[in-house]
Amino acid sequence: MSSSWSQPWAQAKGLTAVKLHPYCVAADDIRMCRAVRKAVGDDFTLMLDTLVYPGPYDRQDALRVGRVLDELNFWWFEDPLPKTDLDGLTELTQACQVVQVRMGDQVDDIHEYAEMVRRRCMDIMAGPASFGITALMKMAHMAEINHMNFEPHDFGRGTASLHVLLAINNADYYEIAVPQGCFDEAIYPGVYLDSVKADAEGWVHAPTKPGLGFEIDLREAKKVTEQTIQP
Repeated sequence: MSSSWSQPWAQAKGLTAVKLHPYCVAADDIRMCRAVRKAVGDDFTLMLDTLVYPGPYDRQDALRVGRVLDELNFWWFEDPLPKTDLDGLTELTQACQVVQVRMGDQVDDIHEYAEMVRRRCMDIMAGPASFGITALMKMAHMAEINHMNFEPHDFGRGTASLHVLLAINNADYYEIAVPQGCFDEAIYPGVYLDSVKADAEGWVHAPTKPGLGFEIDLREAKKVTEQTIQP
C-alpha cells in the first residue's frame, strides 16, 4: 500500500511505502529525495511521481533524476516524461537499472498503451483512475503477458482499482491518499459509508458486502449531484 505523505507520520500509521510528489525542478527534487531517504532509512519503500506540480521533466533532467533514484533504491519513477515522448521514455527505461519507470496514468483510451508497450517505454503499466474494472483488467492482462507489473492509479476511494488488485497477481501496491479520507469523506461528507482505509500494518482488506462491497448514502449523494442524465 502506498501513500503520498512522509515518515514518521506514515510509518506510525502502518503505511509501508510513500510516494512523493515533487515540483519537477530536478536539483530541488534530488535534494528532497536524498533527504527523505536519509530520514526514513534504507528499508522503507519510496516512489516519485512527477506527472504534476507543474509537469514532467525534459529528457536530460529525467535521466539525471533517474540516476539518483537508482542510487537511492527508489521503487518506481512515475510519469517522468510526457506520454508522447516515446523515444525519451524508451531511453530512460533502459537507463534506469534499479528504479522502475511507471507509465502512464493520464490516457483517454486503452489503445494508447499499445505503442508504449511495443517500444518498452515503461517497466510498470499504470491504470488511470478514470477507468473502470473492465478496462483495468484488460490492461492488467496486457501488462502480465509483457512481463510487467500493473499498478492502477487511485487517489480517491478505490472501488475499481481495489477489485482489480484483488483479482490479479502482477501488482504490489494499493494507492491511497492521506490523511485517509481526504479525497472522499472530506470532499463529499456523509456520502461514502465505507471508505477504503489501511489497517495498522498497512494492509487494505477486501470488502465483504454485496456487489462491489461499498455503500453510499444516496440522499447525501443527491445533495452534491450537479447533473442527472435520464435513461
